[in-house]
Amino acid sequence: MAIPVAAVPGSLAAVTLACGVALAECLGEYGVAVQLKWPNDVRANGQKLAGILSELVVDRDAKYTLVVGVGMNLRLDDAARRVIEQPAIALDQLLAASIERRQEQWIGRFGGSIIATGAQFVRDGFDPFYARFNRLLEARGDIVDVVDGNRGVISGRVIEVDRFGRLLIESDGAIHRISVGDVLLRQ
Repeated sequence: MAIPVAAVPGSLAAVTLACGVALAECLGEYGVAVQLKWPNDVRANGQKLAGILSELVVDRDAKYTLVVGVGMNLRLDDAARRVIEQPAIALDQLLAASIERRQEQWIGRFGGSIIATGAQFVRDGFDPFYARFNRLLEARGDIVDVVDGNRGVISGRVIEVDRFGRLLIESDGAIHRISVGDVLLRQ
C-alpha cells in the first residue's frame, strides 16, 4: 500500500511497528490474540503469522511515498511449512470459521487498517502507537539475543520500545537502544 507523505516524521522507522499494532488490533476484533516481535513480526502462539516491511520512496519531483507491505499466512499446506525457516501458523488455524469464502473481506479489512494507520502515523508520528505496541511486545522482560550485522550480538533483557521505535535492551547494567536487528527468543 502506498501513502503520500508531505513531511518525513522523525520516528519514520517506527511506521512498521505502528502497522503491527494495526494488524494486531484488527485481528483482536475477531478474537485472534497476537503479540508483536520487534521489529516487524506478528506472532500467535509463539509462531509467525505475518510480517511487515516499509520503505520511503522519493520520486523525481522530491515527493515522498510511504510503501508498506504485509505478508500474512492465510493458509499453510505441508509443502509451505517445510520451506519456512521458523515455526509458522496460519490465520485459518486461529479462527473457528473458515476464511475460504471471506478471504477478500479479510484482505480488505487488513489493507484498510494499514492505510488508516499509515495516514495517522504520517500526521501524528509514533506517539499514538507507542503504549499500544509495548502492551503487545513479545518477550518483554525476557532475556533475548539481538543479532545486528554491524554490531554482532547483544544479549539482555527486553524493556520496551522507545518513542522512536528502538528496542531497549538492558545488558550489563546499561540500556542499549537497538535500531536494527533480529530478536532471537531464548527457549
